[in-house]
Amino acid sequence: MLQQLLDVNTSLRRIVFTVSDAQEADLPAHAIDAITKLGGEIVALKNSMPMPPSFGEILDSEARRVQYRKLALWSHTEFAKIIAIDADVFVARRIDEMATFPADTFTPNLCSYGCDRRVAGFNSGVMVIQPSVTRAASLQRYARLRASLAAVADDEA
Repeated sequence: MLQQLLDVNTSLRRIVFTVSDAQEADLPAHAIDAITKLGGEIVALKNSMPMPPSFGEILDSEARRVQYRKLALWSHTEFAKIIAIDADVFVARRIDEMATFPADTFTPNLCSYGCDRRVAGFNSGVMVIQPSVTRAASLQRYARLRASLAAVADDEA
């Protein structure tokens, strides 16, 4: 992804967010070196979303847990806006204009099998977000509430 952003001559900062609490501890030295050589900065997600045990069934894969942890991007108020792009997205041309997109813009999630390509929610693979302490706190409250409701349902079952 960093190489693609260089290839299309983006002038935007290139930040690699990690999902662990330790900024560089979860990355091998060669990865840190490559990120640095490509002009990337490494930032650990702060105020990570609480991961209640009851979410284990819902977030049943590492990919889904990483998607959930992305909600912590809203707590990074040191940035006016974040253009979050997953590493598996192909960047074919310069994306600098995305910095002008409205806050909280998401790509549509297209249903491509058996549903005539209709929009079915949003895809968090490309997001333009405006970090906000209020939004981050609201997302954390919702996560805790959702976890407590799941716990109550488990108890009743």
